[in-house]
Amino acid sequence: MVNGITRPLETVIMYKRLVLEIIEADLSAVKNLSDLLSQERTHLKQRNLTSLEEIVSLKSHQIKLLNTSEKMRNEIVQQAKTHRLAETWEQLVIVLNDDVLIEKWGSLKTALKKCQHLNLLNGKLIARGQQTNRKLRDIFQGKSEHGGLYSDSGQHSNDTTQSYTVTRA
Repeated sequence: MVNGITRPLETVIMYKRLVLEIIEADLSAVKNLSDLLSQERTHLKQRNLTSLEEIVSLKSHQIKLLNTSEKMRNEIVQQAKTHRLAETWEQLVIVLNDDVLIEKWGSLKTALKKCQHLNLLNGKLIARGQQTNRKLRDIFQGKSEHGGLYSDSGQHSNDTTQSYTVTRA
């Protein structure tokens, strides 16, 4: 009996099997993604750009797997609606009343939050690197955020939009 309505046992077992398979596949993809994000962070700190290209490609593959899984979850929820089992994935997991499913679903949500956190940290590292590169480029181009530049003739200027030649060949 689910939500006060008797369901054929085969239907409930089928949903439990499908939900478990999807959650386990997602757990594997999220673990791989988490590992890749950790590797990415290491390579970002070391400014190892060659390795980053491969990691980005591998991350993209894991994200595609998770997106495919999301589509499958949505299809299963649509089927569950026709069987009057549940309206959302979360409800379906709860309605199936299986401790293993509930535990694994909780683990998946926690692992996803960890990936979001790691991705945020990596984004900050990337932004900091871009800022540093911009500042270095501005220095090489003779630009300064603080003004007070001197031209090659020795004239002082507070104009920050003007650039000056640092060296001549």
